Amino acid sequence: MRGKGIVKQNGSSRDNQPITLKQKKTLIAAYQQTGNMTQAMREAGVRSPRTAYLWWHRYCESGEDGLQPHSHARNNQRHLPDSIVEQICQLRCQEPQWGRLRIADELAQYYGQQVVSPASVEAVLRRAGLWEHVAETAPRSAGIPPWLGGGIDYDSLLAIVQMGIRLSIHSEARAASQVLYQQVWAPLEANPTLSNRLLATPEIGSWLLSSRLHLGHSLMNSGHWSQAAHYLRETIAWMQEQEHAVGTHRRPWDWEDAPNFVSLRRDDVWLGCYQHLGLVLGKQDVKAGLAYLQTALNGIRRSHRPIVPGDQTTIGSLERDLANLKLRLRHFSEAEVRQHLLHAQQNAENSGVPGVQAYTHITQARLHDRLARAASEREKGVRRQQRESMQQSIEQALQLVEQEQEDHDRPMRQTMCFVDTALLAQTHGMPVDGRRLQRAVQNCLTCGYGHQAEKLLVMPDIHIWLPEDALRNLTNLLQEENNLEYAE
Repeated sequence: MRGKGIVKQNGSSRDNQPITLKQKKTLIAAYQQTGNMTQAMREAGVRSPRTAYLWWHRYCESGEDGLQPHSHARNNQRHLPDSIVEQICQLRCQEPQWGRLRIADELAQYYGQQVVSPASVEAVLRRAGLWEHVAETAPRSAGIPPWLGGGIDYDSLLAIVQMGIRLSIHSEARAASQVLYQQVWAPLEANPTLSNRLLATPEIGSWLLSSRLHLGHSLMNSGHWSQAAHYLRETIAWMQEQEHAVGTHRRPWDWEDAPNFVSLRRDDVWLGCYQHLGLVLGKQDVKAGLAYLQTALNGIRRSHRPIVPGDQTTIGSLERDLANLKLRLRHFSEAEVRQHLLHAQQNAENSGVPGVQAYTHITQARLHDRLARAASEREKGVRRQQRESMQQSIEQALQLVEQEQEDHDRPMRQTMCFVDTALLAQTHGMPVDGRRLQRAVQNCLTCGYGHQAEKLLVMPDIHIWLPEDALRNLTNLLQEENNLEYAE
């Protein structure tokens, strides 16, 4: 079975490099030979399904000329946006029995208007190699995924798991949670014996364990807090019940065979579950959230057998998350919060990741907001100084997150930054950038960020910055997310 794939590489700079012409040619050749885009991406070192299908689409239209940085396709031809092309391909992979009309209808319902014709859907699928034998494909029994019908197809299961993880890492929260739940974990939860056997199987078990972490993370980003807590708790419980303690069973790093995506080490899955569960529980029970975050931080910092030795980015994120939760409890002192923020800022700067630094500046802005609101009427100078410091932190956060967006597609980071800074600015009567809020709305609708949509809708005077149709679409998004069913 093919167990190699997308694995984390600390210190690698490959994420910052654009896809090369050689990678494009390797991708095309591998896909033509195997018909498997996941395998072709692995061979070419391409991490984004969106990028892979984009270059395949251009190759089908213009041959090798289409692989050049500027396509030689006709200038007067109407092209679908890359996001629509990707969604068409995702729907086809998720629902192999759907035809062109059903896919076009699904997209029309999602966007509230027709965005693509059935003929264009078929054209996109043909170029992507996903249309062949659609009409002849017999629908599978309800609830039975392709990898489970007629026995276990390990390669098919691995491909589906990797697709879901990729979607999660690219912040496609809705698509990731649907793929990982509907096609992987709903069938496995219906068969606990099979689930436990696969989780204990080398290679595929590591991928499945990581996929549960990513399912919990995607449900969290979608606003499904209780379901996210369920999967994160169950993952921790399963790992604790195993014969090997956390930290002793590790999958070797695969340095040369794969792009920089995800670690399959059990220690990292354990750490991610504790960190995300701390954030999820912190929405309702701050003390419980703090306990999980502190446990994760202790796991890294302990002198004997640390979980992730020397992972400064993760340490900084945990310090920042602890500061955020402690700001919600008044009995924690300003000095204690500042100490967390000092460590978070140092680690964020060492990481060199603008989005991580932006999050830290937002937390600093929250501290200044707390101090400004705590100042009495006699302390107008203190209040003014804290507001000015808050505004500086907001501006730094916005600058950093937009700098990151120029090089990497990080819609979740951008959305959280735009929404949170707008809420802080509005509280103190500062200007709010309506264009950024509209971009946040588009990210919410495209990726299914239910929690961010809810924060936008309850923002006072939101109608000043967002048109009526945007507010209606956000409301529809929340209704759709509430109608989705996930195990608890």
